[in-house]
Amino acid sequence: MKNTFNELQQWLLQNWESAHQLVDSMDAARDQYATVFQPITTAVQKAHPELDDCRTHLTVFNGQVGFGRKQWPREYKTWPSGLWFAAISLDNLLKAESDTPNAHLYVSVPKAKKFDLEDARSKIQKAAASLLKDEGLKYFPREDGYPSVCLTYDLPESRQELIQMLMDKESEQFVRCMVSHVLTLSKFIPVLDDIFSKIE
Repeated sequence: MKNTFNELQQWLLQNWESAHQLVDSMDAARDQYATVFQPITTAVQKAHPELDDCRTHLTVFNGQVGFGRKQWPREYKTWPSGLWFAAISLDNLLKAESDTPNAHLYVSVPKAKKFDLEDARSKIQKAAASLLKDEGLKYFPREDGYPSVCLTYDLPESRQELIQMLMDKESEQFVRCMVSHVLTLSKFIPVLDDIFSKIE
C-alpha cells in the first residue's frame, strides 16, 4: 500500500519543530531583505528628488520595485509609470531556476486617456540609441504581451553575484549596484516627462 505521505513529507513530520523554525527564519530574512531597499530609495531620491513615488512589491510577480513621479500617470494606483526592477525578490534570486532580474521602463496610462502607446515605445527606443550608447547593455522593448514595458534589459550581474553583494557588510555593494541601474534609467526622465505631457 502506498504511503499517505511522501519521503519529504515524512521527514517534515519527524522534524516539524525544526522545519517550523526554518520557515520563520526564511520569513524574517525576506522582511530584512525588504529593508535594504530603503537606503536604495534614499540614494535615488537624493540624486533625483523628482522621483517622489517609490513602490516596493517584493511578494508579487517575482518581486518588483519601482521609482516614479506622482505626476506621472498610472493605470493602477500602486504601480506608477517609471523606472522598475523585476524578478528581484529574495526567493527569485535564490532559486536555481528562475527569471533573470531585469530593469525596465514601465509606461502605464489609464485606458480612459487618449494615449498612443506605440508612439511612446518608438520614442523611448529612439532615445535609447543615444542615452544608452556607452552603457554596454543589451536592451529591447518587450513584445510578449507586456506592451507597457517599453524598454528592458537583464541585469548584467548574475543572481549569485547579487546574493554575494547582499551578504556583504550592510549590503553596501548591493545598494550601490541597484542605485547605479536606477541612475542609468533616470536618463529617460525627460523623455517620459515629454511623453506624458502630451496625454489628453
